[in-house]
Amino acid sequence: MKSALGLLCLLAGPLAAAEVTTLAGKKVTGDVVALSAKELKLKTATGETVVPVAELLLVSLANEDAVREAHTEVELADGSLLACKSLAIKGAQAEFALVGGAAVTGPLANVATVLNNANDAAVKQEWRALLRKRGQYDMLVVRSEGKLDGLDGTFGPGAPAGDAIEFALASGDRTLNPKLARVQGLVFVRKPAADAPPVFCKLVDMASNVFVTRGVVIADGKATLETVGGAKATLPIARVARLDFSKGKLAYLSDLEPIEVDQTSTDDLVFPYRRDKNLAGGPLRMKNVPYAKGLALHARTALTYDIAGDYNEFRCVLGVDDIIRNEGGAPVHVLFSVEGDGRPLFKAEVRTRDEPKPIAVDVKNVRRLKITVASPLLDLGNQVNLGEARVTK
Repeated sequence: MKSALGLLCLLAGPLAAAEVTTLAGKKVTGDVVALSAKELKLKTATGETVVPVAELLLVSLANEDAVREAHTEVELADGSLLACKSLAIKGAQAEFALVGGAAVTGPLANVATVLNNANDAAVKQEWRALLRKRGQYDMLVVRSEGKLDGLDGTFGPGAPAGDAIEFALASGDRTLNPKLARVQGLVFVRKPAADAPPVFCKLVDMASNVFVTRGVVIADGKATLETVGGAKATLPIARVARLDFSKGKLAYLSDLEPIEVDQTSTDDLVFPYRRDKNLAGGPLRMKNVPYAKGLALHARTALTYDIAGDYNEFRCVLGVDDIIRNEGGAPVHVLFSVEGDGRPLFKAEVRTRDEPKPIAVDVKNVRRLKITVASPLLDLGNQVNLGEARVTK
């Protein structure tokens, strides 16, 4: 694949039933005709529609399924995550046959972890605990006396047949050549590449394989891609579930840590704010519309975020959760405000029966974004949801 993949992504041939979401929240459906480094072209019911890549958030093409069959999970240093039916390591190259049929090849230097029997929930739980203990050495992970055990050392090249890998123990007393199929996993010490190309998009296929790509070419019914770390793959267009262009373009507040949290109460009963859930711990839902991302805030809460002047707009859907609207009780009356570097940017009052309201606030050059929820008198029961609360470029 040529280096131009980092700059250019072209699609040829129609892709039916694609739904495109823009940074502004606009939805467009149609067939994908072409995508360049600058724009996406769609064939819609009203003709051709062009969406600039700078405004592109997500292209959804099909549903994905969780992988339930036995497989080996491979995590690449660039963030790609692959469910593999088989794995071969030949010298400095790795070859993967994926669940779903695609073949992937790439440098061993981009492989971060390999886990056999990843479909076993108990194995995955043990594996996560083991990874938290990783240190300065590579680890050869085996099962010993019924539990996972990591041997420290350094991996070398793979065997010519691809079924084994060299491993020098940290003690220096010997070198092993374990068979890949007989170990539980491999953990490599990897550092981010200083000269890594930028992410173009994240491609997810119907088997939930995730490719963090530097470029994608789709033509003649096939998608050919290269990941940021240099792994290459080709898969049928019909196997592509979505193309995610959100990297670096937006940040959900529920994924950020506020630098200041002020939570008080007039009744000596503080209700801590919640991320991606309502204050009762259930799903965020307003007017029967669920929100996978967002914040739930009780009155007398103020959250301040450092957004470093990197974003242009703050957006959310502001309203009262259905659990309050539908169960009656004391009416909600909330004073909501947004400040940027101490300057007032937006104010609104929210009451129980108000319709959920999409808001967009200009935060260009703002470094400290403050979100405040207050109430005119007592705060008990006064709360709001901020559905899909995010800052965008």
